[in-house]
Amino acid sequence: MLSGRPGKQAKYIEAVSNNVSVDPAVLRLLQRKYKPFAPRPIKEPTVFYGVRLGHVPGVYTSWKEAKSHTVGILSKYKRFKTRKKAEEYVAQVTTLGRPLLPSPNVVLYTDGSASLSSGTAGWGVFAHRSDTSETSLWGPVITDPAEFNWIGASRPTNNTGEISAVYHALKWLARDSKQHSPGTPQRVNLLTDSVYCVRLFGDNSIKARCNKPLTQRVRQLLHDARLQHTLSIYWIIKHTLEPPLRTP
Repeated sequence: MLSGRPGKQAKYIEAVSNNVSVDPAVLRLLQRKYKPFAPRPIKEPTVFYGVRLGHVPGVYTSWKEAKSHTVGILSKYKRFKTRKKAEEYVAQVTTLGRPLLPSPNVVLYTDGSASLSSGTAGWGVFAHRSDTSETSLWGPVITDPAEFNWIGASRPTNNTGEISAVYHALKWLARDSKQHSPGTPQRVNLLTDSVYCVRLFGDNSIKARCNKPLTQRVRQLLHDARLQHTLSIYWIIKHTLEPPLRTP
């Protein structure tokens, strides 16, 4: 009797409801069974994830969705209670370390690497002064405390190579300052392709969990250098001289 289009069903129920002799229980049953469809209201998300740096930066409403844009890549993200705050976070400029100093007197480039096959690691430094003079330094990562040139590395890894490069760059800066500009403050940019080193020494956002003697020596050299000079540590793209990472 009620087969057919929903419109006919509604008209039938309306006609029955206008009939004073209809059984109220039957009417309620028909109204419940053939109640017009009403979509559920969409709930506004209560949590927002701002991915400022990742595969696809943006605002996401679940961690499962946001996480896929942060795995296997350098990323920055944060959780917020409102979409507006998440959007403001994503819109900020992303940087690693401290801003580069304009017109520096000295620019230091550092790098380190390790070989799994030989079980060794090394470091390298390229120093450029504003007077166009240049210096290159390099050497192995020494892990034997009994050796004279040991500076605290416990294993020959890529990280110890990177940290050793920063150490030797700062040692060179101390020697060079005494020779060329004793007592004169210098503007120094130290560039590295190691996110680990930038996090350790550039913005101090992480703490060393290993190689603590080596890290402590670098921190002491940084402290001494900053007593005399203005020094910025910043990140550059690996194996290039590309400008530091900036993501709108």
